[in-house]
Amino acid sequence: MKKRLLIILSLLIATCALTACSEKSTSDEVLDKLGFSLGVPGDAEKVEYYILDGDTEELTFTLNGLDYTARLKRAASFKDISGLKYDWTDTVDFPLNGCECKSMRYLGDSKVIDLCLWYDETSGLMYSLTTSDKSLDGFDICAIALKVYQPITKFAGEYNIVGDGNWRLRIYEDEEIGYWYLNIYDNKSDTGIYGPIDVVGDDYITVFYGPDYYTKMPSPSWKVSGDRFELTYKITDDGIELTNSGATLKFKKLEE
Repeated sequence: MKKRLLIILSLLIATCALTACSEKSTSDEVLDKLGFSLGVPGDAEKVEYYILDGDTEELTFTLNGLDYTARLKRAASFKDISGLKYDWTDTVDFPLNGCECKSMRYLGDSKVIDLCLWYDETSGLMYSLTTSDKSLDGFDICAIALKVYQPITKFAGEYNIVGDGNWRLRIYEDEEIGYWYLNIYDNKSDTGIYGPIDVVGDDYITVFYGPDYYTKMPSPSWKVSGDRFELTYKITDDGIELTNSGATLKFKKLEE
């Protein structure tokens, strides 16, 4: 019996060594374990999350009748993390929202496969998105890629809190290291929340915090957990609303 168990265990280890070990997960678990998470198109169906090899998020979903697989992983530079091995028929290089991007297509006898790869130097994250069908004529996979990729720059700027001139919000990039930061500070004491933005989701951002970053909360109801600080955001016509623990602060964007 022990010998049989050892053989089974050896086979499992060998299988994981040759292919990505997959662990079914949830959006919250992915964020907690990896520190990042992919965005999900609002009308997607059959959404499932996985963690591969302990360091890669895999998201599968169905959209308008097509099945998609997206992956996200930390990387020092552009690399193919899709796990697909094909002799790609067409390859196009172009910028996707400022990211280095490649769009590839495989034309097989019975199916067509599209792959989009892009690398965000700001966050150091590598993305892949793929789908397949009998025909993909006129289909642009990069339009779907923009739905799973949420760049920080869309709400970068400086804001004043509505109804209270003391607190100010800044979301900005440190150009020397290429990382985005969130800073909510008191104009009088220049203290508050300050930390690098690690995750941008469809409606939330996650900020690393610690002794060097966190000193004072603008709302007594806001709470932190672990080594990250999560804020749900809502972009309005004139600013941004940030919510934590059910308490919302409204910030109005300053005139440039």
